[in-house]
Amino acid sequence: MKKLKFALVAFIMLLMISAGAEASEFIFKYSDDAPQPAVFDFEAEYFDMNIYFTDDEEGIKRLSEKGYIEYYERNTEIYLPDEPEPDVSLMSMPNDSLVERQMEYEFNVTNAQGVVNNTIACGDYSGIRGQGVRIGIIDTGIDQDHPDIDYSRVNQYDIFTKGNVANDFDGHGTGVAGIIAARTDNGIGLASLAPEAEIYVIKVYKDDSKTTDSQNLLDGCKYAVTVGCDVVNISSGMPANSKSLREYIDKMNSYGIIVVAAAGNHNSSDADPYPEDSKPLYPAAWDSVISVAAVDSEGERTWFSYHNAYVDTAAAGLYVQVLTNGGGYGTNSGTSFSSPFVASVAALAKQLDMSIDAARFCELLELTSTDKGVPGKDTLYGYGIINVGAMLDYMLHGVDIDIADMIDVGEIEQENFIFTVTVVNNSMEPVELIDSWTADFGGQMNVSNTIVTAQPGENKLTYSGLGKIRHFVWFKENIRPLCPVQTAEFNP
Repeated sequence: MKKLKFALVAFIMLLMISAGAEASEFIFKYSDDAPQPAVFDFEAEYFDMNIYFTDDEEGIKRLSEKGYIEYYERNTEIYLPDEPEPDVSLMSMPNDSLVERQMEYEFNVTNAQGVVNNTIACGDYSGIRGQGVRIGIIDTGIDQDHPDIDYSRVNQYDIFTKGNVANDFDGHGTGVAGIIAARTDNGIGLASLAPEAEIYVIKVYKDDSKTTDSQNLLDGCKYAVTVGCDVVNISSGMPANSKSLREYIDKMNSYGIIVVAAAGNHNSSDADPYPEDSKPLYPAAWDSVISVAAVDSEGERTWFSYHNAYVDTAAAGLYVQVLTNGGGYGTNSGTSFSSPFVASVAALAKQLDMSIDAARFCELLELTSTDKGVPGKDTLYGYGIINVGAMLDYMLHGVDIDIADMIDVGEIEQENFIFTVTVVNNSMEPVELIDSWTADFGGQMNVSNTIVTAQPGENKLTYSGLGKIRHFVWFKENIRPLCPVQTAEFNP
């Protein structure tokens, strides 16, 4: 009997040797209830989850029959989503043109213009730029010499070489990284929402390969946990529901790490192959992950974006401006590039409140997103298009701002109208605000600033004026406004 027990322990040790080596065919979890050899101590790196890798299917079958293994599964292939070819026509556009295009589309559809303006056009205000937050980017790596990347804030890790250089063979990871943290207000290229976050680029795709596997993604997630990432972006997925990877990401979630992932793309512009719901793509379809769909410049779901009950929110994803390998710029499409935008917003939320987890972030999405589709959460947009200004205003001030429809009260030639804004104070105390209107008519700018007090409950403010209106509402004592919080235009 002792010999049998010794042989079984030796066999378990032999299976364990494959852990951390080249990609194995199977992943298995050693049962927590089974007698455990002392050599299992090193698995604490996986949250004490007892996850291992092996190529010996017969061996793990025998251990499973004896009750030593809780489950085992095949090491699943994970792929970069199919995307349209990049548009290289923007490669030589100057900085102003690139930022202007971002303002017209990516930042406009998500009400992020004011947040970005805090880094560009609002004086010396340092703004909310991701300071003190660590963002993990699990992808193909990053370009090693791009002028729009602040490498002093970038940490790199290649899970294959175990080295600190994650050279991007594909360009996908560079595009994702630029959306999150392109250098902002540096005179060139693109702007981003989290340029002062600490970035951890984790390469899980081998050179010249469009696929990886769940073992590599587990290793990438483990590294993100080891270095203390607060937010993790995964712009790839798999159709198989990997139990080991799901358990690991669930555990990350329980530690307060917000994991954001691409909802998935259809690979053809033909008729939607899923007239009801798109098939689940993991990890986006797991409850502990924020699943992101894509919208165009009109705020409508793109033809390729997956739609199902797992979608939580949506962001720009059609010909989004990105950084490219070789120090260039271009555009690319896909939920791969919607996901990092939401990850950068999660980083801003974390900067304001490190206790925010995925569940709380979903609540903020529900409270502040721009609702689309059927009222409430739906399969196309989730809670709606992410509304960056509204989310940060809500977190900073507990104030909801809603612009009602304008009412035309005069002749078209004069363009008189009444414009109504509703401010809801969610706190228990009165809030002192500055109500600032900028009217642009006939090339003349007229600005009015009024100090008002919003009592707990609802406070309606109205304005009657001419032409185009920009409306700002913020706390009087706040160091800088999110400028503009809301923008509207009257077109008779």
